[in-house]
Amino acid sequence: MEDEYDRSSTMFTPEGRISQLEYASKTAAQGSPCIGLVCTDGVVVIAHHRKRNRLLADGFSDKVVQIDSHLGMGLSGLLSDGRRIVERLRVVAQRHKLTFDSHVRVKEMLEEVSAMLQNNTQFDGMRPYGVRMLVAGVDSEPRLYLTDINGSFYGYRAASIGDHADELHEKLQDSYKKMTVSEGIGFIVGLYQEVLGDAFSKDLLDGFTITDTYVPVSDF
Repeated sequence: MEDEYDRSSTMFTPEGRISQLEYASKTAAQGSPCIGLVCTDGVVVIAHHRKRNRLLADGFSDKVVQIDSHLGMGLSGLLSDGRRIVERLRVVAQRHKLTFDSHVRVKEMLEEVSAMLQNNTQFDGMRPYGVRMLVAGVDSEPRLYLTDINGSFYGYRAASIGDHADELHEKLQDSYKKMTVSEGIGFIVGLYQEVLGDAFSKDLLDGFTITDTYVPVSDF
């Protein structure tokens, strides 16, 4: 009987769950960790890779990506799913800029993401996206949002996704305070050192900051 509900992303189990959403959530939780912070002068998002191919070209990352000059994203889970969403959001951002001669608001982009994620729980023949995202940007003020597999999204001052997310979230709850982007970078690096232990390496960090514009960060 359980297998019958496992096959569909649109069918509720007798307990009121959607099994495919739970499986997709597990996929996203297995990705390498990513932390985002809202700071007094902007936002910072930093991911920690499990390993890095030393043959990979400099500047290439599939964990943190730019959407627009004021907007970026950190990903955890099935990154090919994430790239599909990134491509869509870049089109939305450019279309808005051409139409209104202004940057799209960060929350409007979250509504677009939410619609894509939720759509795949409404129709047969689709599966949920196996990726969670930290969407960070600056419009009237710095903003950080976390997306869930089912299409929900939540605004945060500090958030984590991926492997060790629960431990990192506890550390963030205990020690987060107002800080600048520069201080936020050091704060996140310290959290990774504390939680990951011997698995931590600055060479595996990748991130970005946004104050006035998106700036990649690779020197930690």
